[in-house]
Amino acid sequence: MPCRKAKQYRLDANASQRRCYIQGGHNDPIMNKESIISVDALYESMNKCAKGVKWKGTVAHFRHNWTDEIPKLADQLHDGSYKERKAKFFTITEPKVREIMSIHFRDRVYQRSLNDVAIYPQ
Repeated sequence: MPCRKAKQYRLDANASQRRCYIQGGHNDPIMNKESIISVDALYESMNKCAKGVKWKGTVAHFRHNWTDEIPKLADQLHDGSYKERKAKFFTITEPKVREIMSIHFRDRVYQRSLNDVAIYPQ
């Protein structure tokens, strides 16, 4: 029985993907660059990225100064002067040893906006 449910889920997922592909196109506002880097999209992405990490200093600073940070980020993305900041690498040992890559919060906000507005709908 579980196999039948999984198969039905895959069929439903494929149907929704086909609908997105059919509805999409070059003139689709979902794929518009302006909708990805709009202040509204970046603000929504900031709120989603901050869930569970609002206590961190960089996140708190960005959220406290969002009226300056988000329009500045949108302007940089619009005129092409945006540069991704260097990621930090560190190793944790609990529960097992692994290397972690941490990116800056403002870069995470842009990546989340790109995913939510352009990639996930397709």
